[in-house]
Amino acid sequence: MSEMYTMQGPHRGLPEAERAPGLRLPPPGPRLGSGGQALPGTTARRGQGASLLGWRGCSAAAPGSLCPLPLSVPTPLPAQPPCSQAIEMYLLNVSPGGLTYIAEWRGGILDHKMGHLACFSGGMIALGAEDAKEEKRAHYQELAAQITRTCHESYARSDTKLGPEAFWFNSNKEAEATHEGESYYILRPEVVESYMYLWRLTHDPIYREWGWEVVTALERYCRTQAGFSGIHNVYSTAPRHDNKQQSFFLAETLKYLYLLFSEDDTLSLEDWVFNTEAHPLPVNHSDSSGSTRRPY
Repeated sequence: MSEMYTMQGPHRGLPEAERAPGLRLPPPGPRLGSGGQALPGTTARRGQGASLLGWRGCSAAAPGSLCPLPLSVPTPLPAQPPCSQAIEMYLLNVSPGGLTYIAEWRGGILDHKMGHLACFSGGMIALGAEDAKEEKRAHYQELAAQITRTCHESYARSDTKLGPEAFWFNSNKEAEATHEGESYYILRPEVVESYMYLWRLTHDPIYREWGWEVVTALERYCRTQAGFSGIHNVYSTAPRHDNKQQSFFLAETLKYLYLLFSEDDTLSLEDWVFNTEAHPLPVNHSDSSGSTRRPY
């Protein structure tokens, strides 16, 4: 995304390279073998595959950069399975309780677990649906809404109404962390990011309602005299602070909440694209004469 404005520079060729046929990832099934195409994992290597296939940790930024490629790459690319289609093929599941979630492949086994970081995908899929073929648009819009609903459930089912770092789906629990090491909240933005995109694209008031629940919970459980702090356990109404205000809380979480409650022409999605760290980048609009209109 760093070369979107100029379409030049040393990073210009990287997105195309990563979309080329050389980037191969595991097919669905009990084994992670060669072949397949589509999703970058945490340890993806060109021509090989990934030991972990999913969207969390250092892999979370990759789909946010690769999936919106049509916005930033002007030259035609070889036909590839769409990113959203690949999610459905490899990782998408529906729990017995009807919650749609994005699982993780780990060492050939599907973990029925979704990380907070993967919750940005609701907004990403909704945004991509705007340019999908007409026969697929409604499908992807519904998929985005269902994933975002699941991420909201991970918040709603906690005592603080804030979401855990990761949550599982099994016979005992759905959309809840299963051990203390995943029960913390560090002011992450991905859930409110999806709320913002879904609100802007649908104007369904439920997304503002869910966003206000987050604002209320942040004020109640995370505010300190010096700022805001993460908490160790979202399932305790008297949680301990971790005494850290992450930089992404200011750059992303608060920004997306502000945009959620702002008018649509405040950094309009027609004129601005947000990169994986929520930095707004201008979209250059060219008319038939070739002249460029900029949103500033």
